[in-house]
Parts: sequence; structure tokens; C-alpha cells
Amino acid sequence: MGRLIGQIVENGNVVYLRDEKGRLKGTYNKVADKTYDGQEGHLIGNGNQLLRCLD
Repeated sequence: MGRLIGQIVENGNVVYLRDEKGRLKGTYNKVADKTYDGQEGHLIGNGNQLLRCLD
């Protein structure tokens, strides 16, 4: 349908996932190779699993 559902932005060793309203949904730390929830900072898992953070 052509609707934006999220945006991935890289800044150095951290990759941020934001939803269509700009709210932080998750972060991926390249050095640690871990993905964290954007709201409470809980560990999601190893590797880049940012797409799991989208609703």
C-alpha cells in the first residue's frame, strides 16, 4: 500500500529502528552483536533482530 511502517538509521556502531511516528522501537549494537527493545532496553537477542521490534 506504500505506507511507511518504520525507518532504520545507522549512527556509528549503533543501528536505530523508529516507527512511522518517529518513536524508538529498538537498537542494535554492532560491537556487542545484540538487539535491545527501544522502550525499556530489554535484550531481544543476539544479532540484528530489529524487524522483530515492529508491530
